[in-house]
Amino acid sequence: METTQEKQAIEELKRITGINQRPIERAQLEGIENPNSSGQGYHPKHINTPFSQILLDFPGIEYSHSYLVTYFGTSEVRHCFKFSVDHDWSISVGIENKYRQWNWVCSKSSSSCWAKSSIHREELLPYLRYKSRQLKKEHTNKTKGN
Repeated sequence: METTQEKQAIEELKRITGINQRPIERAQLEGIENPNSSGQGYHPKHINTPFSQILLDFPGIEYSHSYLVTYFGTSEVRHCFKFSVDHDWSISVGIENKYRQWNWVCSKSSSSCWAKSSIHREELLPYLRYKSRQLKKEHTNKTKGN
């Protein structure tokens, strides 16, 4: 049985970490503008990551949205950039929780698997070229009926 003091401490922890808040409320607190019910929306700082310029300059990549990820009571904003040829595939950019480093992750929205993840800028451009070629080839094959 929890004591009154323990209950108060738990409620205070929930208040500080935003556990009882809806995703839209947490997103607004983190600077995400006009978030949808899941907390996804526009964040002006999507252009300020170590990877943003590479992504924004790459043909066929466009900023999609930002969203909040919560790890053990701390929240981090991640920014999502989509491949124009296949919107199921995206690159998300954010601060990785364990080592507190910026990272990028390429993943497919309809599956939980990651195709590639890295903290290195120099790996991003070659990977974008590779993935873009692969997606264009798959798209061409689909449109030809193969």
